Amino acid sequence: MPGKASKRLLKCLKATAKDEKAAELTHALLVTRVEIEALKPLVFNTAGKAGRARYNKVVRDRLNKLAEEAKGPLVGL
Repeated sequence: MPGKASKRLLKCLKATAKDEKAAELTHALLVTRVEIEALKPLVFNTAGKAGRARYNKVVRDRLNKLAEEAKGPLVGL
């Protein structure tokens, strides 16, 4: 996963080189995705239904916060 994320990050940064804020937010979103994927096995193997619901809420909240900061589409995703 980190290898794919790095390639996507490079592609996104090239596409958004003119807009520094968009590049920063795109990077934050990709880092968030990598973090989420890394946590998923731990949560799903140990937490049961309540843990999964809490995990899903945290993921939604984090991605919604990034989308609000962007106030527009994050290019390249």
